Amino acid sequence: MAGSSAGYWRAGRPRPTSYPRAAAAPALQAILEQALEAADWFGSAHRAQVLEATGLQDTIERLEAVQRLIIEETRVSMLIGAAVGYELAHVLNENQGDD
Repeated sequence: MAGSSAGYWRAGRPRPTSYPRAAAAPALQAILEQALEAADWFGSAHRAQVLEATGLQDTIERLEAVQRLIIEETRVSMLIGAAVGYELAHVLNENQGDD
C-alpha cells in the first residue's frame, strides 16, 4: 500500500484512537495559550516589537525584523509545547494503572 500507514499499524503499535486519554490533546492548545499569556508574551512589549518591526522604512530591514519575530515566536511555542508534552507524558505514565 504505497502512501498508506497500514504497514506501520501492522507492526503491532496501537492506533492513536486506542489511547484512553487521546481526547485530552485539544486541551494542549489552550495550555499553550495560557502559558504564553501568563508570560505576557502578547502583552505591550510584544506589541511594541511588532510595531517597531513593521514600522521600519527599509523593506529589507522590515522583512528581516518580521522574520526574526516569527522565528522567536515559533521557538517559544515549540519549547512550551515540548514542556507540556513531557509533563503530559509524565502524568499519563504515573496514572497508567488507574484505568
